[in-house]
Amino acid sequence: MVLIAEGHLREFAQRLWSFIRDGGYTSITKNSAQPHLYRFMHPSTYGYPTMIELFSRHPDFPIVPNSFLTPLHIANDVSSLSAIMLNDSYYRLLQQGRESIQGISVLNEKYLIPFKAKAWLDLNAREQHGEHVDGKDLKKHKYDVFRLAQLLAPEDRVSLNDEAYHDLADFLGEISHETLPMKQLGIRGTQQDIIDLIAGVYQLSIPPRDESSTTMSA
Repeated sequence: MVLIAEGHLREFAQRLWSFIRDGGYTSITKNSAQPHLYRFMHPSTYGYPTMIELFSRHPDFPIVPNSFLTPLHIANDVSSLSAIMLNDSYYRLLQQGRESIQGISVLNEKYLIPFKAKAWLDLNAREQHGEHVDGKDLKKHKYDVFRLAQLLAPEDRVSLNDEAYHDLADFLGEISHETLPMKQLGIRGTQQDIIDLIAGVYQLSIPPRDESSTTMSA
């Protein structure tokens, strides 16, 4: 679900905190970095979401008194997502890709694919620079791109801003050197079929695949 609140932060925060209080959430945590991530878990009232996560691009977002907050350790995949949300190009893409389904604002799968690709690129770059990155997070983002691509139609066309365009092209270029377990992932068609489909939908220019540098990816 996508929720964007701009211009009325204090009013929104008051309503959200009222919702959190009514839900009886017993775990309320916040990270120390920017953008801020708030996580609310373990509601005591039936019918409330089991977990709510809120990113704030504003350091002074008036959510709850500090006395209610406990430190939150951010995993690699969430930390990468927070960096993406801070990026103006992807924030605009988030706004562009919103759609309403039964009154709930969600991110269309056509726009979720670039976010997944960006998350993989960020984590992969961090790993290449010697940082510890959970391999499961890398695989999840990578495989999610190919799973979500099954929802695309060949005639679909999506226009991306320059940064997202080049990031998605870079992702496909990197992945073209790997061999993904398509059957194990339950994906119809070949890996190259999916790459070509994504390239067509997002109108990307992808360099030819170099067969000599292909590696297996489990």
